[in-house]
Amino acid sequence: MNNIAHSFHRAFGRTLLAGALAVGGAGLVLPAGAAPKSLAAKVDKAAAKAEAIAGHLRMAQLALDAKEYKLAGDAARRALKEDAKHQDARRALTLALARDGQLKEAQALIEGLAKELPDDSWVQQTRIAIALESGDKVKGLQLLEAMIAKPGSPA
Repeated sequence: MNNIAHSFHRAFGRTLLAGALAVGGAGLVLPAGAAPKSLAAKVDKAAAKAEAIAGHLRMAQLALDAKEYKLAGDAARRALKEDAKHQDARRALTLALARDGQLKEAQALIEGLAKELPDDSWVQQTRIAIALESGDKVKGLQLLEAMIAKPGSPA
């Protein structure tokens, strides 16, 4: 999001919040533009965090595209410092680690995602690829058969 759009979004969001507070609460009337500072600070902090994560993920994707897997992993880890549960950051880190040959760590991450997202085709396909890449053909085949057996399977 560019700076103009970000500034507009913040100002517009505060105006809506202030208007809702002025209209909505019978006993609570605030003049327009007088949103509570603590709430405005929380909104600003959340927006900054989301923007930081998005920036780190863009860097991770660019690094993956350039086959700079260590750089991609570093960028994904920075996103995870902002939000340890961020699924896209964990996906990016999984790819970076797997492509860099760090298969045990990649497998641990993908298994965690598989528990959270058991029906996600990307997660299932990545589990299969990591199993095969690590030389576990039996597990890879088992995962593939399980994925094919699921109704609505992409395979």
